[in-house]
Amino acid sequence: MTNYRVSPALRIVIVMIFLVLTAIAGTVQAAVTKLKSGDTLPGTKWKVEFDAPVTLEFDDQTKPNDTVGTLIETTDRLDSKETMITFTQTEKPTMNSEVCGGLRLIFQAKVTNNTINKESWFGYLLELIDDAPVAEDPPHVVHPAWPHFHPNAKASKATFKPWDQFATPNDPTKDLFIHDNGQTLVAPGQAFEVSNLLIHERHFADVLRKFRLREKPVPALDPV
Repeated sequence: MTNYRVSPALRIVIVMIFLVLTAIAGTVQAAVTKLKSGDTLPGTKWKVEFDAPVTLEFDDQTKPNDTVGTLIETTDRLDSKETMITFTQTEKPTMNSEVCGGLRLIFQAKVTNNTINKESWFGYLLELIDDAPVAEDPPHVVHPAWPHFHPNAKASKATFKPWDQFATPNDPTKDLFIHDNGQTLVAPGQAFEVSNLLIHERHFADVLRKFRLREKPVPALDPV
C-alpha cells in the first residue's frame, strides 16, 4: 500500500480554498435578511413597518430591472382582513430622481389561506396608497408621481398563482384586483403567490415620501 504525504505548502493552499469557499457561502446566505418592523431596507434610505401575521425578508442580491432588491412576504392568514406594509423615506433627497429612478423593488409573496372560518378566496387585492402626495403638471404617463406597480415590466413581468389567467392589467397602476372570474378559488390550505411585481416610487427634492401597500383577500360568497 502506497502512503501519500501532503506537503505543508499544499495543506496551506487547501485550507485557504476552504476558507474562501466558506466565506462565499456565508455571503450568499447573508444576502437574504429577515426584517423586523421599523427596519431599514438594506442598501436604501427607506424603513418598512408591518404587523403580524405579515413576515418579511429582503434579498439584496436578486435585483432585476435596476431594482434595489426583492421584498419577500410569507404570511399565514387566519382571516381575510386587510394588512398594511408601510414604506417611509428616512432622509430628504437633495434633488429629484430621474423619472425611472427612486425606490424600485421587486415584490414576491406567498400568502396561505388558513382562515379559521374555512372560507375560500375569489381574488386578492393589492393597492398602493400615497401618504405624501406630490403634484406634477403634467403627470408623467409611464412613471407617475404616485407610487405604482409595473406588472408588465419587460425585464420582470409579474406572475400570479393560481390566477395565471388574470387579464393583463394597466401599467402603471396603483391597484390590482387579481382573479379569474371565479374559475379558480384559493381554498383553505392553499396559497396565493405573486412574483416579479415591480413597485416604483420616485424621489423629490426636500420631500420625505411615504406610502403603504394594502393587501386583502377577497372571499368567495359561500364559505367552504
